[in-house]
Amino acid sequence: MALFALAYLATVMLGHALSLRTIAVATFWPGSGVLLAALLATPPRRWAWVLATAAAVTLVTDGLVLGLPIPLVGGGIAGNGTEALAGAAVVRLILREGREQVSPGQRLRDTLAVGAAALVAPVAGATLVAWAASGQSGTDFAEVWRICWAADSVGVAVGTPAALAAAQGWSRCHATPGLPGRHLAACGLVAVIVTLWTAAVLWAPGPSIRPLTLTLPPLIWASLRHGQLGATVAVAVLALMMAASLAIDATPYLRSGMTPAERVVFVQLMLFVAAATAQLLAAATTERRAALSVLATANAGLEATVAARTAALQAANAALAAGEARLRLFVDRAPAAIAMFDAEMRYLAVSRRFLQDYRLREETGPEALVGRRYDDVFPHMSDHWREVHRRVLAGETLAAEDEAFPHADGRTDWVRWEMTPWHRADGSIGGALLFSEVVTARRQAEAALAGMNRDLERRVAEEVAAREDAQARAAQAQRMQALGQLAGGIAHDFNNILQAVQSGVTLIAHRAENPATVRKFARTVLGAAERGGAITRRLLAFARHGDLRAERIDMARLLEGLREVLAQTLGSHIAVCVEVGQGPFLALADRSQLETVLVNLATNGRDAMAEGGRLTLEVAAEAIAADPPHASGLAPGRYVRLRVADTGTGMDLATLQRAPEPFFTTKPQDKGTGLGLPMAKGFAEQSGGALAIESAPGQGTAVTLWLPAAEAAAEATPARSAGLAAASPGRRILVVDDEAMVRETLAATLEDAGFAVLAAGGGAAALAMLDAGEAVDALVSDLSMPGMGGLALIRAALQRRPGLPAVLLTGHAGDEALHLADGLPHGACSLLRKPVGVSQLVDCIETLLAAGDRATG
Repeated sequence: MALFALAYLATVMLGHALSLRTIAVATFWPGSGVLLAALLATPPRRWAWVLATAAAVTLVTDGLVLGLPIPLVGGGIAGNGTEALAGAAVVRLILREGREQVSPGQRLRDTLAVGAAALVAPVAGATLVAWAASGQSGTDFAEVWRICWAADSVGVAVGTPAALAAAQGWSRCHATPGLPGRHLAACGLVAVIVTLWTAAVLWAPGPSIRPLTLTLPPLIWASLRHGQLGATVAVAVLALMMAASLAIDATPYLRSGMTPAERVVFVQLMLFVAAATAQLLAAATTERRAALSVLATANAGLEATVAARTAALQAANAALAAGEARLRLFVDRAPAAIAMFDAEMRYLAVSRRFLQDYRLREETGPEALVGRRYDDVFPHMSDHWREVHRRVLAGETLAAEDEAFPHADGRTDWVRWEMTPWHRADGSIGGALLFSEVVTARRQAEAALAGMNRDLERRVAEEVAAREDAQARAAQAQRMQALGQLAGGIAHDFNNILQAVQSGVTLIAHRAENPATVRKFARTVLGAAERGGAITRRLLAFARHGDLRAERIDMARLLEGLREVLAQTLGSHIAVCVEVGQGPFLALADRSQLETVLVNLATNGRDAMAEGGRLTLEVAAEAIAADPPHASGLAPGRYVRLRVADTGTGMDLATLQRAPEPFFTTKPQDKGTGLGLPMAKGFAEQSGGALAIESAPGQGTAVTLWLPAAEAAAEATPARSAGLAAASPGRRILVVDDEAMVRETLAATLEDAGFAVLAAGGGAAALAMLDAGEAVDALVSDLSMPGMGGLALIRAALQRRPGLPAVLLTGHAGDEALHLADGLPHGACSLLRKPVGVSQLVDCIETLLAAGDRATG
C-alpha cells in the first residue's frame, strides 16, 4: 500500500502538471492507469484498501496542496474510483483469470482486454468529473467530458501496462542476476531515441503542419526490438512529450481553425492509437518469440533425442558386434564342447572343443559343420540320441552325468552332457543347445583315487590301531614302572606283616591258657592281615587296565595312606610331608589312576632330589569363579586342589614348556619314558579338572592338580564287630572251598557268629549234600576250585534249590571281579573279595537271608 500510495501520488501530481492552462483540465491522466493496475495486481478482497488509499492521496493533492473546491475533489475521487472498478471488471470479465495472468504487451489477449477497459471505463470517470466541474465552475460539460474521457483512456492505455510491467520487472530482477542492468540500458536507449525523434518531429524548424504519425516509427522499433519493455517506455515518453506540448500550448504542427479542446482530443486519440499499436506489436512479438523459443526448444530436444537414439543405436550395434565377437570367442575357446542346432538339427555354431572331443577333423574349422545335419556328421548315431533330439525339440531339457558315447573307430568315451531347447522371439522353439564334456580321464582318475583312498583308510586304521596299542602298552608300562618303584617298600611292608603274623601266632600257641593274651595277639594278627589286604588291593589297582571309573575319594585319607608307602619307597633321604587343612576334601576321580599319578609325581620329585630333600603333598579346597577366567581354563565350580612339591633342581623355561609333551624326558634313556606328566595332565582333564606346573632352576618343582569336588556321602552304619552274634541263629550255611585252611577258618568264624555250618571240599561234594536232602539256608563258595568253579556251583545249586542265597568269594580285583559280578545269576547272590572280614561276611549272609524271607512271605 505504501509503494502504491507513492506511485499514485507521483502520477496524480504529474497529471495536474500536464493540465491545459485554459480550462485547467489534464490532457493526460496517468493516475487512472496506476489505480487500475493496482486493482489488477491485488485480490478483490483488498480493493477497498486500494481505493481508500487512492482517495486519501487525491484528498491531499487536490484539497490540501492545490486547494481545489471540495465538491470538485469529491467528484474526482468518485470518478477515479468508479472508473478503476469498471476497468478491473471489464478486464476480469474478458480474461476470466486471476490478477497474476494479466500481462499487456506480452500476450495479445491481455493487451486487448486492457485496451477495452481503456475505452469503456473512462466513460464513468469522465461523466462524474465533468458533472462536478460544470457544477462548480460553470464550464461546458461536453467539452470537459471529452477531454477527461480521452485523458483517462490515454492514462489507462499508457499507465496500466507501464505499472504492471514495472511490478513484474521488479520480481524478475530479484530472481535473475544481471537483469536490472540490462533493463536499465534498454530503457535508457529507448527513451533517448523516442525523445530525440519526437523532438525532431514536433519542434524542429519546418512546416507548421506535421502529421503525428511521424512519431510512430521509434515506437514500432522499440516494440519489435525490446518487446513489452520497449513499448511501455516508448509510449510513456511519447505521451509525456505530447502532453507537455499541449500543456504549454505549443502546437505549431496542427492545422489552424481548431479549438483548444479539439486539438487536445485529437492528440489524445493519437496517443491512444500509438499506445494500442505499440502494445499490440509488443504482445505479438513476445508471443512469436515465445513460440519460436518453444519451437527451438522442441527442435533442440528432438534433435537431441534423435542424436541420442542414433548414438544409442550405434552403441547397440557396436555392443552387438562386440557381443557376437565375445560369444564367438567364448564358444570357440570354451573348455567344454558346445553346439547349437536349428529345428532340423542342422549345425548353427560349434566350438573347437566339440571337434576335439568328438574326433572330427579340426583342420577344417567349426565353420565347416555349419549347415550340416547332425546325423550326416555322425551316421552311426544310435536311436537313443535320435530320441533325445526329438524330446528336446519338443521342449524338454535332458542331461546325463556319465554316459557312454561310442565312436566310429570302436573306441568309447564317457560323456557328461546337457541339451536344452532355445526359443525364437515369438516363443517358438528354434532348435537345441548341447553342452558336453568328456569325463573318461576323470572317471579313470576317480576310480584310481577311490582305490588309493581305500588303501589309505586301511593303512590309517592299521596305524591308528598300532598307535593306540602302543599308547596302551606305554601307559601300562608307566603303571608297571610306578609299581616297580613301590616294590621295595611293599616288600618291606609285607615282611613286617608276615613278621607280625608269625610272631602273633607263635605267642598265641605258647600262651593258649591266657585268654587275654590270646585276644591281644589275635587282634594284632587280624590287623596285620587287614593291612596286607589293603596293600594287595592297592597293587592290583595300580596294575589294573580299563577306563576311568570315578568314585568319591577322601583325599586326606588317601594321602595319609600314600605317605606310608612313599616313605618306604622314596628312601630315607627324602622326607615325605602331608599338609591337610580343614576338611573334608572329597574329590570325584578314579582312585587307582589318581594313586598312579601321585606315585609318578613323587618319583619324579625323588629323581630331582639326588642329594635328598622334602616332598610335600598338600590338599585344599578351591572355588573357581567365572570372572576372571582361570589360568588353566577351569570351568566355574568347586574343586579339590592337590599339590605335589619338591625341593629339587627345578627346570628352566624351555624345559618347563616341553615337560607336558609325550615322550619328552630329561632322564637317561633307561630311567624314564616321558609319559608321567602327559598321563597326569590327561587324567586331570579327563576327570574334569586341570594340571599346572611351576618350576624354576634351583627352586624346585610344584605340580598342581584340580579335581571336581564331590558331595559328602551319608554317614555309613557302623560295621559289626567280630564277636557280634548273628541275627539269624540256627541257620545252616554250606561253606565250599578246596583249601582246607580257608574252609576250616571260615566255618569256625561262622559258627562263632551263631550259624550252623556244613563244609565241603569242592563243588561235587557240595551238590551231593544238596541232592541228599541236607537242609541248607545259604551257600558260601570260593570262585577258583578244581573241577567245578564257584560260579558253576552256584548255578547248579540254584537249579536244585531255586532262590537259595549264595555268596561268591574271589581273590580277583579290578575289572575281572566286575565281570564276575555281571556273570552271577539274578536273585539272592552276592560277590565279596578276599580277604573278607568276619563282620562283612556275616552282614552279607544276613542281608541275603532277610531278602529271601521277605520274598517267601
